[in-house]
Amino acid sequence: MDLLLRLGDTDRALDWVEKCYEERVFRLIHAAADPVFDPIRHMRRFTVLAQRVVGDAAALKRLAEAGQEEGVTQTVTMPGTGV
Repeated sequence: MDLLLRLGDTDRALDWVEKCYEERVFRLIHAAADPVFDPIRHMRRFTVLAQRVVGDAAALKRLAEAGQEEGVTQTVTMPGTGV
């Protein structure tokens, strides 16, 4: 994706950004601030996608906050370790 942006191939770069969104690539949480995305930041396809990423993150945060009471945390047991 970075190389496509540097080469000016914005359509293919946007295709990859959308694929990354579908596959939940972690890097996209920084898309609003990452200078790599500057060449496509003004494009409608990118702004719609960035809004979806931000909306997904906000929804996940609300779910996490709603599922925890004050002072209570989740315990995770790793399979096969008993820990």
